[in-house]
Amino acid sequence: EPMHGNWQTVPGSVRQASYQGGGQSQISGFYDPIPTAESPRGWVYIVADDFDRTHPVVLYRSTPENFTDRSTWQGWAAGPGGGWKKSPTPLWGDQIGEMSFKQIDGKAVLSYFNASTGNMEVRVANDPTSLGTAPVTTVVQHVDDWPEPADSLPPPWDNRLAQPYGGYISPGSTLDELRIFVSQWDNSDPRARAPYRVIQFAVNPFKPDIS
Repeated sequence: EPMHGNWQTVPGSVRQASYQGGGQSQISGFYDPIPTAESPRGWVYIVADDFDRTHPVVLYRSTPENFTDRSTWQGWAAGPGGGWKKSPTPLWGDQIGEMSFKQIDGKAVLSYFNASTGNMEVRVANDPTSLGTAPVTTVVQHVDDWPEPADSLPPPWDNRLAQPYGGYISPGSTLDELRIFVSQWDNSDPRARAPYRVIQFAVNPFKPDIS
């Protein structure tokens, strides 16, 4: 039960931050129970990148009974000769930070901070392996200048923010109304004393062609 506390660490699941070159130090994922020939109980799909935002995002899958053992994760590689059980290749080229990865109405939905652009974005794909070519919805547009005072909010129709990060999908979101929690904190100037805060954005994202 997610709302219950005192979760215990699964024995054997802990890895050093340097594991896989640091490329799994930040992860998110979901469980799709639809059976396949290779896994009658379906798959856990995991996106991974580096906590310091220096890597692009890559994709893995694992059977639900084994996913706490990262050595069982199967990487996804795109292009000729690609597929599962490969060394994972970037889903696209941008450097990515915080991520939230869920299945909503049968679609793979990835919300993330794009460290290459400074924006907070969302991708909706028919399946996890299609995220790299999925249409991009910009939820928050990064700007350099802070308002005065720093903790004032823009009008509801204005999605520009200074120093946004995160971008976590709220439970109850639908494909036509994603609720995204975006963090903001001015840590560049301690004198500004701008409080850390979380702002909820509602967005109707671009969707892929139905297949």
